[in-house]
Amino acid sequence: MEFNIFIAPITMIAVEMAKRAGMESKYLAFVAVVFGALFGALYGFIYKGDIFVNAFEGLLYGASASGMWDAATKTLKEGK
Repeated sequence: MEFNIFIAPITMIAVEMAKRAGMESKYLAFVAVVFGALFGALYGFIYKGDIFVNAFEGLLYGASASGMWDAATKTLKEGK
């Protein structure tokens, strides 16, 4: 099983922590992509994989994490 799929929820948690720390919301998508890439590279380093490939996968996971968050918050706001 590929455990790097957990990068997306970990990235969502890290971005939420950055948001609660006071970061402006216009930077959160960029932060999600950067965190995803960093977590992916870390995964590649720890599990002796290709760091570049894992960083790129993490970048995609970070992008999907920010997209999932935006879609979820938009859906919840429209439901109110």
